[in-house]
Amino acid sequence: IAVLLLGIDQQEDILAALGYDAADYLILSIADRLCHLEITNEDKPARFSSDKFVLMLKNINSMDEIFNYANIMLRSLHNPFLVKGKEIFINPCL
Repeated sequence: IAVLLLGIDQQEDILAALGYDAADYLILSIADRLCHLEITNEDKPARFSSDKFVLMLKNINSMDEIFNYANIMLRSLHNPFLVKGKEIFINPCL
């Protein structure tokens, strides 16, 4: 079993600049992208805290698989999110 914890560093900045509705919309948009990843049928991400998501990978055979899943998660969040008519780029970290 491997556990990946993904954090969104700018959540507080977005909250301060655009308000709660925009920050909530951004979190929902992030969750939507993560839930549509090509990972496995069993392994789905979940929100862990206000600005963190977790993914538990059950059938891992190597570190390369973990790195592959981590890269898939990070690439899925590379493109900007449209929030209140503004493109928002996030800086996720694992």
